[in-house]
Amino acid sequence: MDNIEAPKKIPINQNLPSEQTPTPPKWLKLLATGLIIIILIIAAVIVLTDYYRQAKNNKNQKPTENLAASSNQSTATNNEKAPSTTDVAGKDIANVPRYPDSVRTKYYQDPESSFADVVYRVETKRDQIFDYYQQALAKNNWKLASNTEETLTFTKNTSQVVINIPQTNKAIIQYEISYYPSPTK
Repeated sequence: MDNIEAPKKIPINQNLPSEQTPTPPKWLKLLATGLIIIILIIAAVIVLTDYYRQAKNNKNQKPTENLAASSNQSTATNNEKAPSTTDVAGKDIANVPRYPDSVRTKYYQDPESSFADVVYRVETKRDQIFDYYQQALAKNNWKLASNTEETLTFTKNTSQVVINIPQTNKAIIQYEISYYPSPTK
């Protein structure tokens, strides 16, 4: 029994194939990195756009309590937005004066005719707007054609101006003036 040799110790990993984690190709790594960057940029643009939109809205709105209210005007209630102090692009209708302190909020003019539609907002009482336009348009030679609870209609030659002032108990009034030109021959 002296001839028996002791078995050789073989290191465990010496003769076994080495296990390597496969590495993805370089182009795949670049593609994944690029997609992550694009997603981050899109997210940043969305967040910044929302931030600037909110900042712009806050800049254009005055707090209701800062509105000047004269003795014949009521103060806006908390659930009403204060009128903006900046007109939207457009122009007032010729020979139809604007009620004092009104702000133009919408403007449309038909490109094929002189039809125009303008919307204003102002802090006042609606009856004061009615009275103002009855007097101001008469001074500009407009004739009152009809007078209803919400609408004044004036004519001059064959043109027509319709002023719509909806019934409301709000302190901020939105009213609309539509101009219908003389028909062309």
